[in-house]
Amino acid sequence: MSDEENNMPEGLDNGGGWHHDPEKVAAIQSTLPQPVWGGTPAASLSDYPKEIFGWRLWKEATGTEWPVLNQGQVGSCCSFGASHAVMYSQAAEAVMGDEETPLIPCMEFIYGVSRVQVGGGQLGRGDGSLGVWVAKAVRDYGILEQAQHGQYDCRKYNQDRCRDWGSSGPPQELLGEARDNKVGAITQMRSFEDCVQALAQGYGVNLCSQQGFSSTRDGQGFADPKGTWSHSMAAIAYRLDRPGLFICNSWGTAYFSGGRYPDDMPLQGFWADKSVVERMLDCGDSWSHSNVDGFPLKKLSW
Repeated sequence: MSDEENNMPEGLDNGGGWHHDPEKVAAIQSTLPQPVWGGTPAASLSDYPKEIFGWRLWKEATGTEWPVLNQGQVGSCCSFGASHAVMYSQAAEAVMGDEETPLIPCMEFIYGVSRVQVGGGQLGRGDGSLGVWVAKAVRDYGILEQAQHGQYDCRKYNQDRCRDWGSSGPPQELLGEARDNKVGAITQMRSFEDCVQALAQGYGVNLCSQQGFSSTRDGQGFADPKGTWSHSMAAIAYRLDRPGLFICNSWGTAYFSGGRYPDDMPLQGFWADKSVVERMLDCGDSWSHSNVDGFPLKKLSW
């Protein structure tokens, strides 16, 4: 299938870098104390707002707009999806007074840990990772801030470093620094309702699937399903008037065009209808992240 038919940026011939491997997902999922969202206390939530916009949480917590992150020509989307999901969780907790100012993760670090420390180099020389691998990476190894770390300038995403660490893993000294910023728990998401409940309680969601989308949004900011992407993207908002999730992509702001809802919607993303989200979740490698131990039921004041 050509890039035009796939509707993806030139150079990302696999649509982003997600590997669909149910056996590898099951191997890790079977070890989790809360393998599915439906088995968590948070899944009992029944009263939540009609809409939530994660980029506003980030602005309230940091005073800045939701960051524009771009994976470039490296199939490192899983690390970006996990980063966006963690950023959402941090922003929600900061607004509620339970967390310090959120940090932007170093995507190259998550990517390298997922492929080497978690995946054991099973994917070889090619790009890409799994949703469950990046989820386990941030839970077991932690998050490295986009900052200067000794001799390592990680203030800005670097494609060469991403491929290097994706092959050999991050330097050992950085593994030590990240351990103070571990995610508390991960669990698999299986339905649109799961995602709404999670986002309403401040738990970010990373969606991994083969579903592609049009690059043109309709008047409400929704993108039609189109083509095939092997891709990871995070859900950082929901709405129930026209049920859907806002999905934040990692291809910069120039790829998508068209309508926005609401007017401050980030340009690097789009809304996806509930039925499309459900198909994405059927791929079985979408995860929510909690910054505390487990997924306690939260009554947040939005």
